[in-house]
Amino acid sequence: MKKYFRIFALLTCILVLVGSIAGCNHMIPSKWYPFNIPWDDSKDNVINVGKTLLEAPAGKHGFLKVKDGHFYFEDGTRIRFWGTNLTTGANFPTHENAIKIAAHMAKYGFNIVRLHHMDSNYAPKGIFDRSKKGTSTLSSEQMDRLDYLIYQFKLRGIYVDINLHVGRKFKQEDGVEAANNLPRNSKQVTLFDRKIIDLQKDYAKQLLTHYNPYTKKKYNEDPCIALIETTNENTLFYAWETDGLFGEGDDPLSPYYIKQLDQKWNKWIKSKYSSTDKLNKAWQAGDDGGSTGLQSSESIEKGNIARAKWAKRDTYTTQRLADNAEFYYSLERDYYKEMLSYIHNDLKVRVPVCTSNNYYGQPDLMAQSEGDFMDAHNYWDLPTFTGMRWDTKSFKQKNLSLIARNSPENEKSLREPFFKVLSMSAIEGKPLIIGEWNHVFPNDYEYELAGLITAYALLQDWDGLFIYTYAEYSSGDGSIWGRKYIDTWLDVVNNPVKMAQMPACASAFIRGDFSSAAKQIVVDYSREDVFKKYLSLGMKTHFNTKDDIPLAAVYTYKIRKGSFNAERTTELSELLPDEEIKALTGGGVYESDTQEICWNSERKGHEYVTFNTSRFQGAVGFIAGKKIELENLELALYTNCSAFLTSMDKKDIGTSGRLLLTLTARQRNMGQERSTNNNSLKTWGKAPIEVETAAGTVKIKVNDENKSYSVFALDSLGGRKTKKQLEYSGGVLSFKVGDDPTVWYEIVQEK
Repeated sequence: MKKYFRIFALLTCILVLVGSIAGCNHMIPSKWYPFNIPWDDSKDNVINVGKTLLEAPAGKHGFLKVKDGHFYFEDGTRIRFWGTNLTTGANFPTHENAIKIAAHMAKYGFNIVRLHHMDSNYAPKGIFDRSKKGTSTLSSEQMDRLDYLIYQFKLRGIYVDINLHVGRKFKQEDGVEAANNLPRNSKQVTLFDRKIIDLQKDYAKQLLTHYNPYTKKKYNEDPCIALIETTNENTLFYAWETDGLFGEGDDPLSPYYIKQLDQKWNKWIKSKYSSTDKLNKAWQAGDDGGSTGLQSSESIEKGNIARAKWAKRDTYTTQRLADNAEFYYSLERDYYKEMLSYIHNDLKVRVPVCTSNNYYGQPDLMAQSEGDFMDAHNYWDLPTFTGMRWDTKSFKQKNLSLIARNSPENEKSLREPFFKVLSMSAIEGKPLIIGEWNHVFPNDYEYELAGLITAYALLQDWDGLFIYTYAEYSSGDGSIWGRKYIDTWLDVVNNPVKMAQMPACASAFIRGDFSSAAKQIVVDYSREDVFKKYLSLGMKTHFNTKDDIPLAAVYTYKIRKGSFNAERTTELSELLPDEEIKALTGGGVYESDTQEICWNSERKGHEYVTFNTSRFQGAVGFIAGKKIELENLELALYTNCSAFLTSMDKKDIGTSGRLLLTLTARQRNMGQERSTNNNSLKTWGKAPIEVETAAGTVKIKVNDENKSYSVFALDSLGGRKTKKQLEYSGGVLSFKVGDDPTVWYEIVQEK
């Protein structure tokens, strides 16, 4: 009896272990190893994708233009931008560091850099001269550093996106009223105050007409400067919903600007309705809104008509609220049109200029669409703070998987489905860039997003992806650039899991390895609905159609917004037949109409996405214990991770002479310790950074079984370190991964 009991117990343990392996990567002990990618490496090897992706010097094809809804150079060459950001002092490195930064970026495939938050500080963290009062004088030393950095970018085929207003803190010495009580980063007031608008123009003039002695061109005459952004994440609508426009909340307007806004509102109302009688009839109760129309004490003649508070919107009539929305829209539109005209016509800037970025509701998006291109931002698991903002000791994250949470089955419980948020800023006829994206450290699943955003951006035929941020530093000092552990949420340069994915993803995106969707959905809106539907939806992630477009449609088709001045708003039934809607809402497996991307959420807690193109194949998500079979790639891994196989010579995987396998899982600083509830850190730890091994078996099918191949595990520079034992039979290569301290394997044909 004891013998049979022992056999039964052994079989039970085996079954439990097998079941656990299928859904979890923790039953097989993980191996962790130090892996640091030096910030200044530029050695030539398989990781150096810039030598085939980037064309130097930047600008060789002429100035950037918009044609057919995408970016093209003057000679007709289409360009997709794989980009990153530099923030605050990182924009002003020493000349020596600028050379290294540009060379390293080029190696990893970045073909554009967004220069962000330059205006947020005095030197050395920002662009303004600290010795001068106010923020109207650019530092000559900082400009020299910026000039040389741009010059180094240009030499390597890296373009530049200049952000104008981001975080400028206007001063009393600038002639700005109530300067000490401006909202954070001077937002909202920059959209309507005359003095502050004029100061923005002056800054744009100083910067964009500046002569760069290294390129020997003014910024507005250099095609290396490819994009201009007017103001970052700036909107009146967010401040309306949070009561900031009424001097309340955590980012309020001061009384001076509230009064100015009230005066502009009354002037606008008078212009639209001309008389109190007409206004009263338009706002009268009895429509589908609340009971508060024009009050007996209010009149156009007195100029005392109050703006509606968002918190009390249920008490106002629909038209009164719609007029408030239209007023804020008109302020934004007028500001954007004025700035665009000044930049293009007065400053003679020949490249595309956008307005602002992020989706803050339909009226705001309609105002943003005045620009030459669109920009949207989104993050997965940005921290929230219990104390001071951006305090490393008092933050919280949800620490959830993007793939698990963003499966279509979870849409109703999701506040902002990640890819749906981005798709809502796509306008027909205008390029869309994602100027900021990141899957934020120390989220355990931060390896998920790079492959996902590459694939779905190409499915949607977007035009640029900029991971935020490459680096944010207080100065250009080399010791700061050389950090060997992760000490912030967003920096990429010292984040090995993020940097390791850049060569493969940059290659796929710039080359266009994924096809754009065969079917395009275009939604038109009536102007009336743009303003009236904002009342019930606000900034919610909703397409403002009668029935919302389901999240799975974003994973399947290309989506654009068309006219904002149509006779009526498109209905969902006109876009998708009933059988398609059922497939998009009742599935579990959601395949793009190109059949190249598949989101599998059949089993809760086991969600994953596969990529299957001729030059880029792989999977990401909860793939531990699963057999993933693609056209040329088979994965049998014991670790949840991202796994990409990429052709590095532009040939199809089956015929390629050089392939790169990228395997990234979790990472941590040595000594890093999570909080008890796993949503924060007790300690950030120290150097070195440790990366989890992705273990298992990889098989690659090639087209010519007479060719011979070798597989090499690579070091942190991308150089060959050890040669792997390889089984090769019937045109299939098979090898084990997980015993090597690496995230990269190079597969090469032997000559």
